[in-house]
Amino acid sequence: SMIQRMQKLNDLSLRLDHELSPIKKSVDVLSLFKAIASKLNTQGSHSVKLLASPQFSQKTNLDQDLFQQAILVLLKEISRLTHEDVIKITLKQGAVKHYDIEKPQVEVALFGDLDWSLPPDRELEEFLRRSFESSEEVGLELLYAKKIIEKHGGLLSFYREKGKVVGFEITL
Repeated sequence: SMIQRMQKLNDLSLRLDHELSPIKKSVDVLSLFKAIASKLNTQGSHSVKLLASPQFSQKTNLDQDLFQQAILVLLKEISRLTHEDVIKITLKQGAVKHYDIEKPQVEVALFGDLDWSLPPDRELEEFLRRSFESSEEVGLELLYAKKIIEKHGGLLSFYREKGKVVGFEITL
């Protein structure tokens, strides 16, 4: 039943919170994404275009293997749904002011020519729940990716263009 499935999703979510413990070390974000893109370009059905500003040079503390798994899950979901042959990854460097301290921030957008026709106020949580309802496997993979990103202090949300959801955005 629907309620049992929701309970199962909640249990899994709690278990992942408990079990995932990334072993972080300093990683060059651009190199990591270059490696992911070239891996997919040699074996994927879609070509991956990586776009970063010339001065992009962010290092951040990540568990490289775990984080890469999360990115691959999200890209797989985009390639399943996109109409084009190209998936784009953009890397942006920003800063957040926190009590007058500038904290560097990395924004990663993963997107394709998607039109998920989702209402503008649709939240990622609800999307995950529905993914889980239609296919437990896809729902679980997406939940896993989201948890990994959160364990890295990141935030996973929808990436929108012209008000349409076209992919995912990660803020680190």
